[in-house]
Amino acid sequence: IFHLLADDGHIHVDNLWRVVELVGFSPPNKEWISAAFEVTTPYSSLDLHEFAEFLRNYESRQLAAYEEAFCRHDLNGDGMIDRYELAVYLRSCGITPLDHVVQEMIAEVDWKGTRQLTLLEFRQVMDIIRNREGFTKHDCKRFLRAFTRFERDSSGTIGLGQLTQVLAWLGCCLP
Repeated sequence: IFHLLADDGHIHVDNLWRVVELVGFSPPNKEWISAAFEVTTPYSSLDLHEFAEFLRNYESRQLAAYEEAFCRHDLNGDGMIDRYELAVYLRSCGITPLDHVVQEMIAEVDWKGTRQLTLLEFRQVMDIIRNREGFTKHDCKRFLRAFTRFERDSSGTIGLGQLTQVLAWLGCCLP
């Protein structure tokens, strides 16, 4: 990503929102971008080394936010978050959690089978939500299969007509 967006070996501060989004931190947090940038360099752009440091600084802010959210939503104080506590947290983030999606995400990271999340597992669930935008693993595979089926020219894109076919194939009702 650095090499795609760098201009003369540097990424300007004005492009960091897009960079953070492309790296997978979605949605980017403006305050974290500013704070991570300020501790990384006094200049208006980042070289490759500074870029890596900036991303580490940004990620540390995200991990701290996850830990704070975990502690705030561990309603019974047992050091674990169950599906109900996770659903409360997701609602507070503006996400409408579907019970089967919450259960599937917990099952995906819950290696011990407790049906509750430790802080590490909570971080993993948050990464899943961020990367899959709330969809289940099954749904993402289904979408990819549909895209691959209708993307015929190996361009990595589909046109509006093909999108209509994809949505119909997925069973979506279109007007």
